[in-house]
Amino acid sequence: MRTNSESNREAILSLEEIRAFHPAFRPHFLDSLDQNLQFGSINVFVNETCKLVVAAPHGFKKDDRNTENLAHALACELKANAVINDNKYRKPKRPDDPEAQALSVSDPVTPSSDDLAMRQEFLRKTSAIPVDLNKWPDAKIAAPDFYHPLAAISRTLCRNSTPLVIFIHGMADQSLGGERNPDFVVAAGYEYLRKEAAFRMGLTTAGKLVVDRMVSGLRGLENNGRQVWVEEGLPGYAAARPIRMPWLFKMLAGMTGEALSVHAIQLEIRHKGFREIENIPATARKLGAIFRNL
Repeated sequence: MRTNSESNREAILSLEEIRAFHPAFRPHFLDSLDQNLQFGSINVFVNETCKLVVAAPHGFKKDDRNTENLAHALACELKANAVINDNKYRKPKRPDDPEAQALSVSDPVTPSSDDLAMRQEFLRKTSAIPVDLNKWPDAKIAAPDFYHPLAAISRTLCRNSTPLVIFIHGMADQSLGGERNPDFVVAAGYEYLRKEAAFRMGLTTAGKLVVDRMVSGLRGLENNGRQVWVEEGLPGYAAARPIRMPWLFKMLAGMTGEALSVHAIQLEIRHKGFREIENIPATARKLGAIFRNL
């Protein structure tokens, strides 16, 4: 029987608890990786023998297009853990989109009808719930079906390894000024000019060896006969705030009394040549070969 402190939903749910979510709110756990994603849901793959976790927080058709499909392909390629937003949540952009607090859920296991009412209304009107899953305080209170599986998987993997969470994002092919964007940007909590200082001060979201291996692997790729263009810690794409994972997982560790050690990298990917539906299988194979060696 749970004590009062254990029943407090500030704590991380276990994988067993997540599997038992209320049917109207439950993430979908796949028994085999060859099954299709469920559109309009949070899809979760679990493989405790793999230290990699692929996450797609902005997998909405009008946000980071096709990142949900790429994350799915990567999970299949690597037999990796994955937490994928497949068109259930969208970035808040409309004038009438509420703050995350208005969409909060008091108990992720058994949400009340009041909790679900406004969420269902947004699903009906705009086909997705307006919560930015890259903002952890918002995801925690308003998207526990994304937040808790990611935390639970990471905590579980920490028992035997140091997990690596790779957040798959999409960036525009061109900047607002019209210049061509890089093919990939690797982000680990710092701008490149401050890299050495960031590692010295412990302000990064992943270890230096992991980051350097990813950058090196990406720079060895070719696309349509040319070497790909890779940037690291590009201003505006440094992930200095969105995936401040040391903060996130220290917070989670405080809830559970466990010291969690997790690497996390945000990977921004250009659309043209990489995220079109027809190019996703090849992109997944190329990235998978790099991720296996991290």
